Amino acid sequence: MKDDHATVPVQVWADVDIGIAPLVRELNTWPTVRTIASCQGGETYAAYVMATWADDETLVALLERFDVTLLGNYWGHIHPRQP
Repeated sequence: MKDDHATVPVQVWADVDIGIAPLVRELNTWPTVRTIASCQGGETYAAYVMATWADDETLVALLERFDVTLLGNYWGHIHPRQP
């Protein structure tokens, strides 16, 4: 499918769980990362931010700082590292 529409990133306000908001804010400062969904987690599952990223270099940088569950090429769940 041919893409005839150029894009530009814009800030979008979204309501996110308080417990994951700091990670969402941080990831939104990364130039090639786009956050899609998030949850602060619960008793049976870990906190995560679902996101996409543009390239292998960004993935390497993410893996240096966070736990990442890959869900496909250039997207997945980004988890805060546990202390």
